[in-house]
Amino acid sequence: MAKHGMEVSRSVLERCRRGDSAAFRELVESLKRPAYFHALSLVGNHHDALDLSQEAFLRAWRSFSTYEPALSWAGRSRTTRK
Repeated sequence: MAKHGMEVSRSVLERCRRGDSAAFRELVESLKRPAYFHALSLVGNHHDALDLSQEAFLRAWRSFSTYEPALSWAGRSRTTRK
């Protein structure tokens, strides 16, 4: 996954899926700035953007055990749209 110079390897995502907290820290470090700025564009407030981006990472950590790389968000959205 690469966008705006960020890169998260499939191996990092697979390690996250297996519950590897070091891999998740690596993922967060790679994506925290873009996640924050995306949240800021949605809510327009520094503190709310921090809360929103942190909540997104927390939810990601909690749901990684069910993550299926072949069914990424984009892939699911394409398959569920009629």
